[in-house]
Amino acid sequence: MNIADQKWAATSGNVLPAPQPVLPVGVGEQDYPTAASPGDVQGTGFPALYAASRSGRMIEYPGAAADGGLAQFTAPVNIGHVHRPADWWKLDGTADSVRPDNGLTLNGGATVTADASRGGALALNGSTGYAATSGPVLDTSRSYTVSAWADLSSLTANSSFVSQSGSNANGLQLYYSSGKHAFAFGHAHADDTEGAFTSAYGPTTGAQSPKTNTWFHLVGVFDADTQQLRLYVNDDLAATASYEGTVWKATGPLQIGRRIAEGRYGEYTAGKIADVQLFTEALTPGGVVSLGRNRPVPTQLS
Repeated sequence: MNIADQKWAATSGNVLPAPQPVLPVGVGEQDYPTAASPGDVQGTGFPALYAASRSGRMIEYPGAAADGGLAQFTAPVNIGHVHRPADWWKLDGTADSVRPDNGLTLNGGATVTADASRGGALALNGSTGYAATSGPVLDTSRSYTVSAWADLSSLTANSSFVSQSGSNANGLQLYYSSGKHAFAFGHAHADDTEGAFTSAYGPTTGAQSPKTNTWFHLVGVFDADTQQLRLYVNDDLAATASYEGTVWKATGPLQIGRRIAEGRYGEYTAGKIADVQLFTEALTPGGVVSLGRNRPVPTQLS
């Protein structure tokens, strides 16, 4: 709204009317395209102004006593951030709704299908079907979050829902382990053919344990600062694991429906995958809950 120095109202015909008062604050529309005032939410007796940047930064202009009938505001205060996914494949098609260059290519019989629960989903045959980007989308040496909805049609073999390939191993893997009979989130120790990895495994029984023909919301969080893997199942923290390898950056494509290990692809998903999102930070538990409920994902607001 960059109008702090704009003193004239709209013209009528060729006549320039008298100057009009404006709010004594300038909010750049390029940096902060969204601004609103919900009123006196702080209980100070004066309405405040709130704005959100294109990157999700949230600021508050606290209200102050009016001057000559004109609302006044004090200096802006940062109050938080709304996280936005770096990539988002809704899987009602193959497009990445955030970064179009990261669209998917379907392979091996994979199809996009309508789904009554999720709207759209990637249907996979468990043997050859998968979808992939043309190149890497995430820096797996840094903190990140991967989220996906999964509906298994078989529990007989491993199913990898989301992974990002290196030359020989996965920089990340969100999957179902048939050996553990649990959902899991893993990260290989190095891009080699040794096969060493760390995974956080969810419960083998109860509401968070894998079942067929049931949608589960799975979230894997890698915190590079604490070297910890966290797995959430249906918004609840299911497991944690301390990463035992050396962080490394996977430079291959993102795979939806398979993984690479010891230089070979496998663990094709038997079932459906929907709504895959990636974040370039380790989401908080509150952020994971918001993600599972299709709400904006905030940090803690002050």
